[in-house]
Amino acid sequence: MGLIEIALDLGSKYTVIYKKGDGIVLREPSIVAVESLGKVRKVIAVGNKAESMQDRTAENIEFVNPINKGKVVNDRLCVEMVSAFLRKVAIPNFFNRFKCIVPVNSTMEKAELDKLKRVLFASGIRDVKFVPSIICSAISANLDLSGNTAHAVVNIGASCTEIAVINYYNIVLGGTIDYGGNLATECIKDYILETFKINTSFSNAEAAKCETATLFENDNISCSFTGACASGEGQLYEVFTGRMAYKVLKDIYANIAKSTKYIINKCNSEVIEDIAKNGIFITGGGSAISGLRQYVSGLTNYNVIVDDNGENSVVLGAGKLLSDYQLLTKILRNN
Repeated sequence: MGLIEIALDLGSKYTVIYKKGDGIVLREPSIVAVESLGKVRKVIAVGNKAESMQDRTAENIEFVNPINKGKVVNDRLCVEMVSAFLRKVAIPNFFNRFKCIVPVNSTMEKAELDKLKRVLFASGIRDVKFVPSIICSAISANLDLSGNTAHAVVNIGASCTEIAVINYYNIVLGGTIDYGGNLATECIKDYILETFKINTSFSNAEAAKCETATLFENDNISCSFTGACASGEGQLYEVFTGRMAYKVLKDIYANIAKSTKYIINKCNSEVIEDIAKNGIFITGGGSAISGLRQYVSGLTNYNVIVDDNGENSVVLGAGKLLSDYQLLTKILRNN
């Protein structure tokens, strides 16, 4: 029997798989394309293939994200998606056995964890250990979790942002807010419609965000985009600028900064002193924005460190735990 040890990060936007000995072996959108023929609904694509079909398919094809805020929102489609991804990283046969670390939001309730465990079992994963995502991010950054000092960590994901103060392998205080990359994209999409009277797709708005996202008010970066005129008069071509991006995004990141400061201020004086010394560590896909360090630091009055590889921090931290049983045991015992 072949033991395949993996870390599986089921994100609202991407699913990422880390395989022990090989590193990251899969990163694909957490999306499923479903075709409806009468009363029959059939999965026709998942991941990259499903994403490539968006905005160019028939009306009877629906695109579903079976994961939202780390929670399973569609059991059957989540099983289909995870099963398809597992087949891409290991030869599918009866003898393979998956041992898996799954990062999860620290606010998930037992019923939600049980539901996720049933989905993973149905996908072929029998041995599952859940670890808080925010702790995985701290491990990826090599933060000292031994109890000598406390750390503030912020993980800006696609559907939400998780904030935690961590000490001795445990979340001292934390929470989740509904601000993330998808909200930022929707806000840009709405701004384009209001300003230019253009109906652009979510994927085009996402591309504009990725090219121009900035928290510098006078950033001169820009990109071009196309979309359907709201009045139905064909396609229009326009330019989206960094100044526009700042106007759209500043309030989202201000709320993240204010929520972070609120959680820190609820800690005792010794922990606050640690954070004053160590700073706030920000990671996640939403941390890839110009000016984030200066913007959040200005609103919180704490030094800010931004992860260089934020989009992969969770799965990389979970991947480290595959080779460190002692550390994994300490984390499981304290959470």
